[in-house]
Amino acid sequence: MIRDLRKGQSSVYLQYGSYGGETIGAKGFQAEQRNDLIIFRFTLSPVDGNQKSDAQNLFSRPLQQVHVSDDHIITNLAKFVQHRRDQFKDYAVEIVTDRGLLAFDAKLHDVGGYAVGFSVAQRAN
Repeated sequence: MIRDLRKGQSSVYLQYGSYGGETIGAKGFQAEQRNDLIIFRFTLSPVDGNQKSDAQNLFSRPLQQVHVSDDHIITNLAKFVQHRRDQFKDYAVEIVTDRGLLAFDAKLHDVGGYAVGFSVAQRAN
């Protein structure tokens, strides 16, 4: 089951540990339950040349966290998870880029009252 969380443009914050982080435009936010996994998916949609350059860091730096602060996305993700709380064990994050799909194992964590955060680790192929 796939649910659209937001159809329009928003943004995500990508944290690279000691490299710092950056905010990049994104769209197509979705949640999907696949077996016992909840997948949070979005497509990067940089709004300018600087963000396009920042998006390339996904391929050269170790991504550690993904944060989303859009209230509409947070509310819809919370509803999706709440209705399936006994049907899943883990989370994953999938980021669609102009160079393909990046998939990460993820753990939901608290980043304060303003955002949803995922700690991520690249999946082994």
